[in-house]
Amino acid sequence: MLIWSFVKVPSSKGLFEHCALLGSAMSYALLSELNSVLCIYSTLDVNVPDFTRYAKSEQAQHVQLLIIPVAFTLVRFSGIVVISAGRSLYGSAVLWVPLQLIDHWDNRAAAFFAPFSFVLATLGTNISANSLSAANDMTVLFPRYINVRRGQMICEILGEWALCP
Repeated sequence: MLIWSFVKVPSSKGLFEHCALLGSAMSYALLSELNSVLCIYSTLDVNVPDFTRYAKSEQAQHVQLLIIPVAFTLVRFSGIVVISAGRSLYGSAVLWVPLQLIDHWDNRAAAFFAPFSFVLATLGTNISANSLSAANDMTVLFPRYINVRRGQMICEILGEWALCP
C-alpha cells in the first residue's frame, strides 16, 4: 500500500498537501503522532525474555534495540502516507481503515492481496507473540507435564476453540 500511495499520488501534488501545518510545526506534529503510537513497544518489551530465552548468547537480544523501533516507525509512517494518499485521491478524511481505502481500488488482484497480507501478518504476530509467551509461562508452572510445544498447543486450543469458537 505504501508503494501504491507513492505511485498514485503525483509528486507535484504531494502526500501532505492537505496538512494545515507547515515547517517545524508539521515535523513536530508528525513526530508527536509517531511517538503516540509507539506505546505498543511495551508488549514486546515484556516478551523479550520469552523470545531470547533460547538464544545462544546474551548478546543476541541486543539486536531488538534497533529492529523493533525501526520496524514499528516504518509501519506507522507507511500508515500515515497511505491515509494521506487516500485523502488526496478520494477526498475523504475518514478513510482511516485500510479496508475502506481498498474498497476504492479498481484492481481486484491488489484488492485481494492487500487484505490477505493483513491476515498473514495478524496470524504471524499473534502466534509468535502470544502463544510462545503463554507456553513459556505454562512450562514454568507445570514443568513436569508441559513443555513449550505442549504449552503452545494448549494456548491454541484455549484461545481459538474455547474463547473464540
